[in-house]
Amino acid sequence: MSKAYFKTSFERLRLPLPARLAVPITGGALLGKPAVAPARSVSNSFGPIRTRRLARNQRGVDKRTGFTLVELLVVLAIIGILIALLLPAVQAARENARRAQCANNLMQLSLAVQQYEASHLVLPPGTIDALGPIQSVPIGYHMSWIVQILPHVEERNAYRKVDFKVGAYHANNKAIREHSVATLFCPSFDGDKSSMLPNGQFVTMSTYAGCHHDVEAPIDVTNNGVLFLNSAVRLDDITDGLAYTIFLGEKYPYNDDLGWTSGTRATLRNTGTPINESSSWQKLAWNDSRRLPHVPESDTPPGLPEQSSDNEPPTGEGEAAGESESNQGTAGDGVDADEHSEVEDASDEQETSESARESGVATLPNTPGGVPAPALSLFVGGFESMHPSGANFAFGDGSVRFLSETIDMNTYQQLGHRADGGLVKPY
Repeated sequence: MSKAYFKTSFERLRLPLPARLAVPITGGALLGKPAVAPARSVSNSFGPIRTRRLARNQRGVDKRTGFTLVELLVVLAIIGILIALLLPAVQAARENARRAQCANNLMQLSLAVQQYEASHLVLPPGTIDALGPIQSVPIGYHMSWIVQILPHVEERNAYRKVDFKVGAYHANNKAIREHSVATLFCPSFDGDKSSMLPNGQFVTMSTYAGCHHDVEAPIDVTNNGVLFLNSAVRLDDITDGLAYTIFLGEKYPYNDDLGWTSGTRATLRNTGTPINESSSWQKLAWNDSRRLPHVPESDTPPGLPEQSSDNEPPTGEGEAAGESESNQGTAGDGVDADEHSEVEDASDEQETSESARESGVATLPNTPGGVPAPALSLFVGGFESMHPSGANFAFGDGSVRFLSETIDMNTYQQLGHRADGGLVKPY
């Protein structure tokens, strides 16, 4: 064989070319003859190497690797199990974050109430009106405690736009009723933030309310909470201790909520109903499609004290509102003889509005015993939240605590009373 043949064979096999091709392959090299390898011997020497490599290449082309259907189903099942295990943990972490933000909102509102007390020496009135008890209908003055603390929650511009000479439902306060305050909403609440009044106007709601009483009762001047009708509670009046008295809590806004400017059950609740439980009356009153008719109010609410020129609200202090709040809460206290006839005319006007409201409302269907709608409007209800197993509450000492819905009712009602004199059990 020639040297060129060997070179071509090595290149074909892609093997390194040896330095010497004349290798003594046969025994003739020992006798002095030229050492030339036979063609068959070279072919047999290099042929198996090429054959094995070609066989490996052939197997790689014909046999393809991949998942079988069973393996794929097993992998998908494992991934599904891992997701099922991790998803509740992720949701729980997100809910804890939302609950922490909700607690921060309550903390801000609680601090605003404390700042109001530092400025006026009394807590803000839960609601302001000449007559009680308060019905949850868009009739009356009904300025809420939230309106009073607006300057302390960085809402001074909104506070300046409130017309305190007229009621919460007057057209002059339309812009305020529609104004949304981020601090008034729990992050866990995913419902509508506004509702529509019977007169077609929209109002912005709130998911927080003040505590007006320790049992289920209408909002009135004799309530045992800290925020109620024409209230002017001092910190010294809370003899049970600030750490044992609920100031604020969460509530669920329903379809006919009157908004955060209304001092009704829209911004006031009591501890007479277990946490996260609503009675059938409450659900019927809030979810029934038939609304109470709207009775137009006068420009000046009846029986209210005259406002100053700087548009300051009645805060429950002084000679007019203060006397009615601290004594018996009647509308006529502190009024001289010259104004007596005007008060009587205002009272007649209020009675006319009440009679029109009562006569214009039919008995709601499916209510227990056919209870008329005005009786349902006196129902206030308890605290509710979107959090599972309980709700956040702000106490008088500035702390925010999460109370479980399984809390003992006696203990819960004691926390809603500012001066019951009892010992609160651990909860």
